[in-house]
Amino acid sequence: MSILDPVTLEVFKHLILAIPEEMGANLRRTAFSTNIKERLDESCALFDSRGRLIAQAEHIPVHLGAMPSAVSAVMVDFPELCPGDQVIVNDPYRGGSHLPDITLIAPFFWKGKLKGYAVNRAHHADVGGDTPGSMPGSSSTLFEEGIVIPPVLFVKRGIIQDHVRIIFEKKTRNPVERMGDLNAQVGANRLGVSRCVDFISRYGERVFDEFVEAIIDYAESRVATRLYDLPDGEAEAQDYLDGEDNPIPIRVKVRIQGADFGGFYRHGPSEQGKCQYTSECNQVSGILCSKVPFAF
Repeated sequence: MSILDPVTLEVFKHLILAIPEEMGANLRRTAFSTNIKERLDESCALFDSRGRLIAQAEHIPVHLGAMPSAVSAVMVDFPELCPGDQVIVNDPYRGGSHLPDITLIAPFFWKGKLKGYAVNRAHHADVGGDTPGSMPGSSSTLFEEGIVIPPVLFVKRGIIQDHVRIIFEKKTRNPVERMGDLNAQVGANRLGVSRCVDFISRYGERVFDEFVEAIIDYAESRVATRLYDLPDGEAEAQDYLDGEDNPIPIRVKVRIQGADFGGFYRHGPSEQGKCQYTSECNQVSGILCSKVPFAF
């Protein structure tokens, strides 16, 4: 039986939602680049030990929508992380978006037991590649855009790993600014981990576990309620991206039946390797829908 009544759940919801918001504020204040400090191109979120999203700040939708895939990739590659560890990744086929968006994932523990992850993603001003900014319009392969980072242990028990740092600095422009932003990301995750551990210390592990299940059930019920308000059936739409020679069609079909919601998203043939969207970005672009309560 749940120990969380609706009022307590609402209080705890705002306590937990405040954590990624504070992580984001910390990241913006301590970052070096204009991209993060002024354009606010960063996102923060919390996940449970099963990789389920439990809280996100009101940040960048395409960051947040692809984050679960990045967390899943890290859980596969690093099933036994330690306190103080942080994994770095930007590979679009392991939960990334475009290469300048670099993600750091930090686990948090209670009495030696994994309880979840603090995660942030930030757009770096450069990650190497053919042109400054790492978004060349003429690229036909991923590697022309910059350094591709699969899930790699960047911080081990609180210590940044020099062999990873050196490779990153050598492959990117303005390494001082790059490391300034990465250090800011590391600090933001450390803050998120600390706040989550403080919550468990204050209210107890059982309450935290109850909250995780309750908030996921709550979000699911709210989405189901909204879906029931929509008529059953299918809808299709098509638009176009600019292509080098011809427009590239983008098509989507959505099906609703009661609370069941499904669909697919696809694009036409790409030109010389361009427009190679990963499934993570497709699912965010095709159907943009919040998974946490702040949107309701």
